Amino acid sequence: GGNSAVGTVVGGSSATYGAPAAVPAQNPVAVSAQVGTSAGLVTLVSNVKVVEQLTVYAGTIFTRLVIRANGEEQFMEASANLRFTYNPQLSTGGALWYDGSGTAIVRGKPFGCGEGQATAPVQDATLVLQTEGPLAGTYALGGGAIATVTLTCGNSQLTGPFLIGGLGASGNDICPALQIGSDPGRLAGSWSCNVAEGSTQRANWTLRAIE
Repeated sequence: GGNSAVGTVVGGSSATYGAPAAVPAQNPVAVSAQVGTSAGLVTLVSNVKVVEQLTVYAGTIFTRLVIRANGEEQFMEASANLRFTYNPQLSTGGALWYDGSGTAIVRGKPFGCGEGQATAPVQDATLVLQTEGPLAGTYALGGGAIATVTLTCGNSQLTGPFLIGGLGASGNDICPALQIGSDPGRLAGSWSCNVAEGSTQRANWTLRAIE
């Protein structure tokens, strides 16, 4: 059953552990439940680490997307410093949502054009940690940056807002899922995968909880 100091366990068809309001003195907490079997009662134990709500993550991410078609290559890459702040309004159903902000150096080469590079603010940056359900223990990280650059395309020069940098490190059916790991205060990793025929993406990132 537990108590308010170490957390409580509610039984029934399954046992649910509820963390205490404050981090307990003995941490991790050994959470146990008894299951009846033909051989008698069996005690199952899970060591659960209780942490304070992490409200701010900060760090860096680099990503590069390469698309090849008809013997030509197009690439988009970005390197960004980011800060993510917890958003309780969007955090529902065990999905902890963080809104991101920051600045990225973006570089790219569209088909038929030369390279372009610029600095731009990061837009729609998000970090989502999953703590419940089938996705529990994973997270997604993404965003984008649109830069105004001048590109040489054939015999012409075009100046305008081009999406030449995308930030992405979210696992899907093709790319590996991102695991929170044993320390939710540090989210770091890298991957490289084929996202579509003729397209590859790689990314590396390091985020740390600072508040």
